[in-house]
Parts: sequence; structure tokens; C-alpha cells
Amino acid sequence: MFAASTSQLRVRHGDKHHRVTFVELFFDLVFVFAVTQLSHGLLKHLTPLGAVQTGLLMLGVWWVWIYTAWVTNWCDPDRPAVRLMLAALMLAGLVLSCSIPRAFEDRALPFALAYVFMQLGRTAFMLWVLKRHDPANFRNFTRIFVWLAAATPFWLAGAFAGATIAAFVVSFLGSVAMWAVYFNIGAERASHRIVSSDDPGRIARSGYTYLHLLIVAGIIAVAVGDELVLHHPAGHDGHTDWATAAAIIGGPLLYLIGNALFKRLSAPNLPLSHLVGIGLLALLAPTAATTTPLMLSAGVTVILIVVAGWEWLSLRNAVAIANPPY
Repeated sequence: MFAASTSQLRVRHGDKHHRVTFVELFFDLVFVFAVTQLSHGLLKHLTPLGAVQTGLLMLGVWWVWIYTAWVTNWCDPDRPAVRLMLAALMLAGLVLSCSIPRAFEDRALPFALAYVFMQLGRTAFMLWVLKRHDPANFRNFTRIFVWLAAATPFWLAGAFAGATIAAFVVSFLGSVAMWAVYFNIGAERASHRIVSSDDPGRIARSGYTYLHLLIVAGIIAVAVGDELVLHHPAGHDGHTDWATAAAIIGGPLLYLIGNALFKRLSAPNLPLSHLVGIGLLALLAPTAATTTPLMLSAGVTVILIVVAGWEWLSLRNAVAIANPPY
């Protein structure tokens, strides 16, 4: 019905701007509806968890809209094929918008399917448009399609078991951050200090016999916390009981304290990144009364990532191994 040999792209005339067509304005109305749905959803769930969920949905809505607006800068909305593509996106956009109020409940699958259809469908249309007329950008859109396709399983998996998948991802990222906090520089620097010390036995005894007790205790508590979050991500009536909160926050707290003291053996001062992380974990503790275990665990993971990233940036030069700039 539509020949690929007929260009669907806008005709450029130097620096002349193109007018916004009515079909584009009509498409924008769908996303005005989506924004309204987001505001109503936040109003009904005016809690820290509700704010985070609304923020995640807003990012999804934003990227669908901004990518589509970008594509319409390339395509000519007066072409029948482009109009059909926009009409299909509008229909999917209505499904997405209507699913927003319960996107983390029974409408998760329609939201995810609409989002995936819009992202992949629009990009596939651009591949069809650019294949014969713009080989360079055809390759760019091929990469975009592959990237969006790679993200598709996560959207769909989240729709089927959102809380469980999210808990697993948070747990995994937290483990990676903990690995980075210890192995990025701490173990190597401690080994170097022991070898070059006049009294290697004393340093090894302090670091590995005593201080590692805190680190290992922290790892055990983290494992307990992760297990609790995986089994009960929503907690009890939207909050975290004190025992679960103690495991979720206490484990990383012990881990950072142990690492800070361990690294003090081979550095002139306690690492500032670790001290800030300890302080942030302490500030996070009171939120357990109004936060689910999953959200509390996510907050802890963010703090661990910040600590690991901060330390990596401060020690990125090789010379810092011998003289760390804490």
C-alpha cells in the first residue's frame, strides 16, 4: 500500500522551519492526558513510594513522547504512511495513559505492552523509511532498535512480577556496589601496606583478624536483608518492620564501618566517602516506618553506589594507591 521508494521524510529548505501539523497536535493531546493521569495518580498515592512510582512512569511517558516528537521532525506528517504510524501510536498511547493509575497493580501488562509497542514500532517504521534514503541514519536507528529491544524483556518481566524482579535487581546492584567498595582498591592497598610494613604481622592481625569481623558480619546481615526483601518486597501495610529494617540498613552500615577502619590502616585518614555513606544510612533509618522493604533496600543500594563511585573517582589515578587523596 505504501511504497518504501517514496520518501516519507520532510523536504528540507535550508533554515526554514516547518509548521506543526494538526495530526502532531492531536498526538500531543494524548500525552496531555497521560500527564493528567500521572498527577491524579500522585494525588492518590502521596507517599515516598507513590512519588518514586510516579517518577518512573513519568520517565516512560517522557521518553515515548520525546522520541516520537524527534521522529516527526524527520518524517512528513502529511504523508499517509506517517499519519497511519502516528494514529497507531496514539491508540497505544491511550492504552498506556489509561493504564497509568494502576500500572503497578493489575494494569502493569497493558502499560508495558503499550510502551514496548510504541518504542519498537516507531523505530521499526523509521528503519523502513530510512533504508533507501539515508543509509547512515539507518544504521543509527538500527542501533536504537537493538537497544530498545534489549530493554523489552525487563519491561515485560516487570509487568508479570514487578516487585520480585525489582527486588532481585536491587539486591544484585547492591552486591556489585559492595564488591566495588572492597575490591576496587581496599584489598590491593592493604596487601601493599602489609608487604612494605616493618611490622606486617601487627597490621595483618588488626586488619584481617579483627576488622574483617565487621565486614563479614555486614555481609551476613545484607544477605538476610536481601532474602527478606525478595520474599516480602511490599512489607506490612506499606511499611518495614524494625527487624527487617535493621537487616537492610544494619548490614551495609557494618560493612562500611568495617571497610572504613580497614582502609584506615593504609591511609592517613578515614575515607570521607565511607563516612558520608554511614551518615546517609543513619538518616535513612527513620523512613522505614513509611517505606516498603523494597524502597528501603533501593535507597541503601543507591548510597552504596554513591560510596563506590566516589571512592573510584578519588582514586582513579594509579599513584593514589600509594598515597590516596581522601
